[in-house]
Amino acid sequence: MIVERLDMTERIPIEALIPRRLYRLESNNLSLGVWAPERRGFIGIRRKYGDEHLDIEFHVDTESVLGTATPVEVLPDAAHEGVELVCQVLMDPSDPAYRPLESPTGLKYHGRWFDTYRPLFDWLKAMEEKYVLS
Repeated sequence: MIVERLDMTERIPIEALIPRRLYRLESNNLSLGVWAPERRGFIGIRRKYGDEHLDIEFHVDTESVLGTATPVEVLPDAAHEGVELVCQVLMDPSDPAYRPLESPTGLKYHGRWFDTYRPLFDWLKAMEEKYVLS
């Protein structure tokens, strides 16, 4: 099967991105993402095995081979300053904020995925309903 890829001249370069702004993406796992410049990536909602959780995909222009997100459209919405742009909490399990995501079937992601930052998740969910599902 041949997959048609976006012409790389149509992407928004990393230098032109606006912090905290929402973008429509062509990426492996995210359709929308908020630009988090300190992480050089987009935070969005990923779906895996029926679960939804916050995840990050790095801009394709990063120097890393992990750059899989291509922003193709800037959207008018932005996460307000009170919403923390964090998705993967890589911390000690004894920290009170550490809470691994469990699926409805009890599957654990072995400490890899976390849904600690509910305000960002809820905001992104509303943005998906506005831009993706409409």
